[in-house]
Amino acid sequence: MKNIDKIDSLILFSGDGDYAVVIDELIKLKKQAIVVFAKGHKGKEYQDRKKGLYLCSVDLLKSALK
Repeated sequence: MKNIDKIDSLILFSGDGDYAVVIDELIKLKKQAIVVFAKGHKGKEYQDRKKGLYLCSVDLLKSALK
């Protein structure tokens, strides 16, 4: 978080809702936030985010990379 002003986007490879505070801060600062999560492992904390957050399942990412 000390260097948050030096980044434009963050890709978080964890669906753990404990990181929602970090994601909220990124969104507030108009940074791009992407959360990549495994099936059944997306925290409920991400459900109500309508703007600024991109959610991507690992399965979708794997399909796109093939």
